[in-house]
Amino acid sequence: RLDTDTHATLVETYVGEGWSSRLTRIDLGPSARLMRAVRLAQASGFQSLREEAALGEGASYVATFLGAGSADTRIDAAVGMEGKGGYAEIGGALLARGRQRHEAAIVVRHATELGTSRQVWRAVAQDEAAASLAARVEVAPHAQKTDGAQSLRGLLLHRSAAINLKPELEIYADDVQCAHGATVGELDEKALFYMASRGIPPAAARALLTHAFVADALERIGSEAVRDAFLADADAWLEETA
Repeated sequence: RLDTDTHATLVETYVGEGWSSRLTRIDLGPSARLMRAVRLAQASGFQSLREEAALGEGASYVATFLGAGSADTRIDAAVGMEGKGGYAEIGGALLARGRQRHEAAIVVRHATELGTSRQVWRAVAQDEAAASLAARVEVAPHAQKTDGAQSLRGLLLHRSAAINLKPELEIYADDVQCAHGATVGELDEKALFYMASRGIPPAAARALLTHAFVADALERIGSEAVRDAFLADADAWLEETA
């Protein structure tokens, strides 16, 4: 729990092997701010995370996840915007290869007015791997002036891979600004051709484009050192798959 007007940054890294499950409960008082960066880097097994967060008036919660290990993962998160004028941002990048499976199911519930939420997720899959993202925004009848947005994007490095995206809006108020978008595709052939015409090797061109795709979700990490570390892990994953 963070009390009124307190600020904190939390960095979590999961490594090792085997099966594990964890529940995290977060309670933010009025005007409290919490920034979390969670790195899932287990070498094998299964990692399950359950996140429950409640935001007081004017509180801010930003959580970014990176799945760049070899274990299967499952992220379940429920964020409650319980105080007026709260801000929540939850997202990240899930990178899957081999026969790996990544899953995330996120719900942001706006219970009061003037709340803002963002969900930005990127998924990359190759070989026979699969990633599934389900993101939902719920707006209660009295949660007027809500601003909620979702951006879910998937990148298939092989056509044998699979990415499933499911954005949802459940709105019961009439004065809101909510939007969602979901796309799944492959690397831009025109961009690859252009880079090849400039002398960039195909493997390097694919790595550059994929890096930009993943960085879009990780650049929201507030700490430069932490952000660079997460991007370095993503780049290492890309180098191994090149």
